Amino acid sequence: GATASAIVGGVFTVTAAGTAPGSYPFTITGTSGSLVHTATATLIVSPPSTPTFTISISTASQTVNRPGSTSYTVTLTPQNGFSADVALTASGARTGLTLGFSPTTVTGGNGPSTLTATVTNSAKKGNVTLTVTGTGGGVTKSASASLHIQ
Repeated sequence: GATASAIVGGVFTVTAAGTAPGSYPFTITGTSGSLVHTATATLIVSPPSTPTFTISISTASQTVNRPGSTSYTVTLTPQNGFSADVALTASGARTGLTLGFSPTTVTGGNGPSTLTATVTNSAKKGNVTLTVTGTGGGVTKSASASLHIQ
């Protein structure tokens, strides 16, 4: 599916629409009367970039006293043209520990959300791993943080 055309001034344009990913060596030949010169080159066709996003948590570890609450900033960054809304969920909740997002969906997979961890006196002391998962546009990404309840 590759086509080539020469433009005056020495620019050589290759269009590879529909060409399978791979390396394609080719030769350029220039002729003027009896003079013939050649140059070789290779066209490398890469697969198209898949739209995706990254997810990160601002502070990897927080401490909270019972009863009380603390929050984490969860940031989503779109890549390669990703533009779908991303729904956020968190795992790690248990008796006396509730987790909530504001907002629960990040529009266009671009921006922050606040994860709030609230503990009551019934929460068991110790370390808890919180896993935040973002799902949207056929992509699922996760990030983890820790919470120390004292």
